[in-house]
Amino acid sequence: MEKIAQLRKEGKIEAAIESCLLKGFGCESSELEKKLYAWCLRDRIKIDISKNNQPRILGDMATIIELKITGHNEYLSKALTWDMAKIVEIIDEDNLGKYLTMLKLISLERPSEAYSFLLMKLHNRLKSHFLYCKTIEWWGFKHFQERDFEPFKGSDGKSYMSLAEKVIYAYYKRKLEELQKQGFEKNTYQRMLHYLEDIAAKKLNCKFLEYYMVKCLIAMGEREEAGKRFQKFALRNQEEFWVYQTYAQVFEEGSDEQLGLLCKGLVCRGKSAMKLGLYEKLLQVLNQRSEKELSKYVLYKIISIRKENGWPVGEQYIAYQSKPSDDGWDEFCEKWALVGEKVLYLGNKKQIILIQYVNAEKGKVSYVLDEQSWGYFNQPKELELKKGDLVSCYLETINSKGLVRASQIEKSTDILECKALKVLTGKLECVAGEYRVGEILIARYLVRDYKAEEALRIILQLEYNREMNKQEWKIKKLEKGEK
Repeated sequence: MEKIAQLRKEGKIEAAIESCLLKGFGCESSELEKKLYAWCLRDRIKIDISKNNQPRILGDMATIIELKITGHNEYLSKALTWDMAKIVEIIDEDNLGKYLTMLKLISLERPSEAYSFLLMKLHNRLKSHFLYCKTIEWWGFKHFQERDFEPFKGSDGKSYMSLAEKVIYAYYKRKLEELQKQGFEKNTYQRMLHYLEDIAAKKLNCKFLEYYMVKCLIAMGEREEAGKRFQKFALRNQEEFWVYQTYAQVFEEGSDEQLGLLCKGLVCRGKSAMKLGLYEKLLQVLNQRSEKELSKYVLYKIISIRKENGWPVGEQYIAYQSKPSDDGWDEFCEKWALVGEKVLYLGNKKQIILIQYVNAEKGKVSYVLDEQSWGYFNQPKELELKKGDLVSCYLETINSKGLVRASQIEKSTDILECKALKVLTGKLECVAGEYRVGEILIARYLVRDYKAEEALRIILQLEYNREMNKQEWKIKKLEKGEK
């Protein structure tokens, strides 16, 4: 054994392997002999990866498996894990199935950096392959490490989706498609759902968890629960057209809610080709609602998109020789998109906010909700706002710097509902030359037209103190109150 170890140390791998064979090293040998033989084979695999000698790589993998090494082999497992990842890059399609079969039988280091590297290589190689889901299931989501959920920073300085996110989303997309073809498997859906819930509970970085949770719930027929879970996700991503196609599945077929959400998706930004699924679902809904003329136009749109992109038209569609009239289409879509927007905010209450500053040049509007909540949003095109306006709207936080999305904005006069305003009444008092109404100290010039003991009504509003980075109450208006 010492001679073989020395040959290996000197880099004479072929001679070391030949000596192992001459000594009859195999599955009946001692653990030390098997481990030494395995290390020699591993060294040759490493060399053969650079030479792309696939037959011998597969042969050596098979021999390592046959050795059935037991006990503590941390370093060997780690080395083999790195090698297995590199093999993924070179293995031919003809040898891929054989390689994946043997890969599952080799002792690997898991979880580990090397095992995550192997996953990255498998994902890149197999993401469009029919063996993707089975291979990812073998790798095992339980072997993810926290760092696998950290966004990846590219050489261009930009931040990209983490390895865990990429794999989870690709797997769930493919698996849900497979299950749809195979038929209903509630236990599988439940297992997939529970895994996503576990990630969510650990607050790991996965932006689209709710999307795939809802996909599982819809497949299980749990539409009500799907709607509850998806609403917050839809609000956060309400500018994305694909959100509405999924959200529409939560509601009854052909319902107003479903029609509204589909139209809302169509008015969002995005190329027509990307919205094909929305158009196809909308066609079903319009047919259910006997909207014949609009159905003709949507059908024509579907056929046009498919032909423009070289996609099959399908026997279920009848091609029109000429374009049907689109009269009323834009009005119809915009009208129902407003319904979809209302569905998006079902159960939520509008907030009354106070406009504090309007930067017309940058198109930004600063607002305050209450003493703890303030920020800014983009100036709406349909409504001109100015400092001091009260506005009724839905607010959705976009980032930690104060940017929010303000939706369904309307001017308001509801002072009592605005937490950025206070209305106080009381008698004007003068004590030691200071004027007060209750606890409110009032400047002398504001009360020169009023008498002591006179009933006053004060409107206070929050104003931002930049130096203190906080909101402070200031007097907005002072007038005679009721006696």
